[in-house]
Amino acid sequence: MKRCSNINGINGILSNSVSVYLFFLFICCAFCVINYLTPMRCDDLIYQFQWESERVDGKIEPIDLNHRVSDFSDAFYSQVNHYKVMNGRFLIHFIVQCFCGFLGKPMFNVVNTIIYVFFLFLCIRFISVKTQLQTILALSLLWLLLPIQHIFYYSISFAVNYLWTSLALILFLLVFRFQIGASNENKSSALKKSCILIFCIFVGALHEGYSLPLSCALFVYVIVYRKKLNIFTLFMICGIWIGTVIHILSPGTLQRGAGSLSGESIHSVLIMKMDVLRYSKRLYIFILLCLISFFYSRKFFDSFIKRKQLEMFFIIMDFGFVLAVPHYTQRIEFPLELLSVLLSIEMILGLLDSNKKLFYICVPLAIVTIIHISLATYYNQLVNNEYHEMLQEYKISPMGQTHYRDLNIPKIINPYIKRMDNNVERNYISFVYGKEMIIDY
Repeated sequence: MKRCSNINGINGILSNSVSVYLFFLFICCAFCVINYLTPMRCDDLIYQFQWESERVDGKIEPIDLNHRVSDFSDAFYSQVNHYKVMNGRFLIHFIVQCFCGFLGKPMFNVVNTIIYVFFLFLCIRFISVKTQLQTILALSLLWLLLPIQHIFYYSISFAVNYLWTSLALILFLLVFRFQIGASNENKSSALKKSCILIFCIFVGALHEGYSLPLSCALFVYVIVYRKKLNIFTLFMICGIWIGTVIHILSPGTLQRGAGSLSGESIHSVLIMKMDVLRYSKRLYIFILLCLISFFYSRKFFDSFIKRKQLEMFFIIMDFGFVLAVPHYTQRIEFPLELLSVLLSIEMILGLLDSNKKLFYICVPLAIVTIIHISLATYYNQLVNNEYHEMLQEYKISPMGQTHYRDLNIPKIINPYIKRMDNNVERNYISFVYGKEMIIDY
C-alpha cells in the first residue's frame, strides 16, 4: 500500500501542468544555450557574401568575397544568382543570408529558439497528446529519437533548411488535417482562400527534400480521395504543387541534378543504397510498431492508418526519393525519419492504454532525457571551444596548420554535436580566409 501511495504521489506530480511547463522550459533553455555557444560555421561562412551569376573556375562556390551581404536588397540580389547557379531554395537561403550577412548570429539565436519552441508545440499537437504524462513522454522521445539533431543549431544554414522547414511541413499537415473536416467552405472569404494558397506555395518552395515527396504523396491522396476533397484542400494541394515546380525548375537545381547523374560507378551507387538501408532505423521502428499494433489492437491500428494516410504516403514516397538520389547523406532522410518518429510516438501513446503503463515508462525516460540534454550541452561547449582554438591556431600558422583536440565524446552524444569537418567545412574555411587549412591528427 505504501509503495502504491508513493507511485500515485509521483504520478500526481508529473501529471501536474507545472511539471510539464518546467520540463518544456528546460529543453528550450538548453536549446537556447547551445545556440548561443555555437559560432557561425560551415555554410554560414560563405553565405555572408553575395553569390555571383555564374560559376568561376578555381572557386569552390561562385561567391564574391569582396561583397558582403549588408541589407535585404543585397540578400535578394544574391539569391537571384543563387537560384540560377545553385538550387531553388530561394526563400530559405534569403533568410540565411540576411542572418549571416547583417542581422547577425545573436538575433538568430533568439529567433531559432522561438522556432524550436513552436516546432515542439506543433509536434505535440500533431501527435494529439491528451494528458500531461503523454506530453512529457512525447517531449522526451522527440529529443532522444530524432536523428542528427545538431542540424537544428550547428549552423544558421542547417537550422533554417531543416528545423524551419520541418516546422512548415508539420504546420501544413495540421492545417490540411483540419481543412479535410471543414464545412461551409464556400462561405469563407476569398482572402482566406488566397492566404491558404500563398502559404502552401511558400511551403512547397522551401526545400525539395520536403516538397517533392509531399507533392507525390498529395498526388496519390488526390487519386484515392478525389470525390471527397473540398475547395480548401484543393487550394492547399495546388499551392504545394506550384511551389514545388517553382523550386525544382530553377536553373541551379536542374544543373546540379544533371551533374549528379554522371560519374558514379555501380559499386559506389550500391554502397550508397546500403547506407540508406542501414540508416533508416526510425522507419524500421515505425514498421515494427505497426506490426505490434496490428496484433495487439486491430481497432486502434485501423483507425491510426485511416487518420495518417497522407503521412504514410509521404514516408513511402520520400523513401523512394532517397533511394533514387545518386548521392547520400543522413540529412536527405531527415523528413521521412521525422515523420517516422512522430507517427511512432503517437502509436506508442495509443498502445500505452493505461496510466500505470505510461507512468512506468515516463519517469525513467524523463530522467534520462534531462541527463542527456545536460551532457549534450556540456559536450557542445567542448566542441565549440575546440573549433575556436583550431581556427585561431590555423590563422596564426604560416602554413595554415591546426589539429584536433583530445576529446572523448560518448557515442550517444554524437548525433547532437558536430566537430570540425575535414572535408566541406575545411574547404570553406580555406576559401574564405584565402589560405589552405591543414588539419593534423
